[in-house]
Amino acid sequence: NYFRDGVWRKWTQRDGLINDGVRSLMVASNGDVWVASLFPVRLQRLRDGRVQVLENTTKLGALRAMAESADGTVWIGTAEGEIQKVEGSTLVAEPAIQEPVPLSIRCLLATGDGSLWIGYAGEGLGRFKNGKYRRVTTADGLADDYISQLLPDGRGNLWITGNRGLWRVSISELEAALAGPAPRLRVRA
Repeated sequence: NYFRDGVWRKWTQRDGLINDGVRSLMVASNGDVWVASLFPVRLQRLRDGRVQVLENTTKLGALRAMAESADGTVWIGTAEGEIQKVEGSTLVAEPAIQEPVPLSIRCLLATGDGSLWIGYAGEGLGRFKNGKYRRVTTADGLADDYISQLLPDGRGNLWITGNRGLWRVSISELEAALAGPAPRLRVRA
């Protein structure tokens, strides 16, 4: 559903959506609306009133999160731990983000410095930047390993919500922890 200037507009299967079950939405900076459907799992783009279904290179798990980076790249994360990006009209897996076992993704955040932050369901916070991937957890000082939402405040902090509430941590401290052995993160609940 879309509301603008006092008028509601609705897109359904009759208008080209794969189905009427929507798991997540994202409006891109160019005005495209990205729609993740439930069954079958598909990523769709609504542009100029028309729906395009993207092809994918792998079997997709449940699409839980989307983010757009500063260069316009659209990223998706799945409940099965997949990170993919849109290239043209195709979803392509990001091979640099690897874990020994799939980690369920709850949220994504792309920041202006080129980072893609990844909030996991029980496995902490990951970051993909300049082709490198690392992750921090409660063992490093995070307040919770279940991360549901991420928001930078423009003052050098990252606000994080999870199963145990809301907290703030310095991005510079996170970067130090991601770079290697660092003092325990100082988190403010």
